[in-house]
Amino acid sequence: MTLKLVTFDLDDTLWDNLVVIKEAVRQCYSWLLQNYPKLADHYDIEGLDALKNRFRELYPEFRHQVSRARVIGMEIALEEAGYDREEVVAGAEAAFEIFSQWRRRIAYYPGVLDTLKYLYEHYTLAALTNGNIEMANLQIERFFDFVLKAEDINSSKPDPLMYQLAMEQAGVTADEMLHIGDSPENDVLAAKQLGIRTVWFNPQDEPWTHDISPDYVIKSIPELRTIVTPMGLA
Repeated sequence: MTLKLVTFDLDDTLWDNLVVIKEAVRQCYSWLLQNYPKLADHYDIEGLDALKNRFRELYPEFRHQVSRARVIGMEIALEEAGYDREEVVAGAEAAFEIFSQWRRRIAYYPGVLDTLKYLYEHYTLAALTNGNIEMANLQIERFFDFVLKAEDINSSKPDPLMYQLAMEQAGVTADEMLHIGDSPENDVLAAKQLGIRTVWFNPQDEPWTHDISPDYVIKSIPELRTIVTPMGLA
């Protein structure tokens, strides 16, 4: 079948997400200490950040709500530090805004912008992400026809729903879609189980350890030009 839809994972596929998140967390914590100094007696930066994951483990209904879980984690910390409810709510919301601002300060992997522009000229492009980055005002926003986020659909990869919704929104079948991502489980195996062709982004040349293999493997995003031509897959 003809290729019509190309979808991308975002974090660690188009940029190094660990670097981004570490700096966003650092800036957020620094702001909190400046404005709510009693917090320092209760939580260091690692402890505060861990509250998000602990909350999601305790309350499965927040498993896909990363942003909300981070805000609630900060509310818990500020409350334990002795601040009143009004201060807690205002502080957590303001701190999360600081986090979000730094979350958007990303450095794209080499060739990402040019490659997305090239693909956008020939195919429908979509982003499928478990992350919580806001696409508004990002350089890549103009290249995507639509974005599906785990927070918005209350479902995360490797659950098939995100892929199914992408096909439905683009009006394509599985064999008319190609997905690119760095996670063997969330991106490659999840998509392959639906009959979607996949590209594993593997910049560190890690070994593949699963029975089902990706259709293609790349170490850099510009390599997609050798796989996806204006006329379809090479």
